[in-house]
Amino acid sequence: MKKMLIAALVGGLLLFAWGFVSHMLLPLGHAGLSVLPPAAEAGLISGLKGNLTEPGLYFFPGVDNWPNPSEADQETQDAKARSGPAGLIAVEPVGTGMSNFSLMLVMELISNLVCALVMAVVLMHVPKSMGLMRRVGIGTLLGAYAAVDIEASYNTWYHFPGAYFRAQAIVAIAGAFVAALAVAALTDAPE
Repeated sequence: MKKMLIAALVGGLLLFAWGFVSHMLLPLGHAGLSVLPPAAEAGLISGLKGNLTEPGLYFFPGVDNWPNPSEADQETQDAKARSGPAGLIAVEPVGTGMSNFSLMLVMELISNLVCALVMAVVLMHVPKSMGLMRRVGIGTLLGAYAAVDIEASYNTWYHFPGAYFRAQAIVAIAGAFVAALAVAALTDAPE
């Protein structure tokens, strides 16, 4: 148990470091993202200010009688979407900006530690006789699974840009590989 927790700690710290590298030093952190032109931003913000009071994800164009629209409501929404624009927007009625940056880093670290702990639990059941690199490969597959399951769905259903999908897949798979190097080496497992 102690070795598993040490493996999770080291793997989580490596995953956290990879997150810094991938988002701050490589172009992966902003791949597929764009910034609204100032003129469009002003109009969008003024339109949202009085109309959205709850934080959340909002798709547009909206559909009447959500979450149980009639067939006619769905057809109307589909016609609006086809004429554009259509999209998904994450809204905080009053944003926090980067004032919570330290808390955000702590939350990221905690999520990385939890991911590494999950990996350690999996790899403690993979015999050491399989060899280090096969165990690392199994750990890396956890990242591939997450990338395809989550990011491909975002790409399919919410039309996230292909560049975003590819970058996030690289971040997830490479991060799992980096963490798996430590976790596979440090986790006790049957021979």
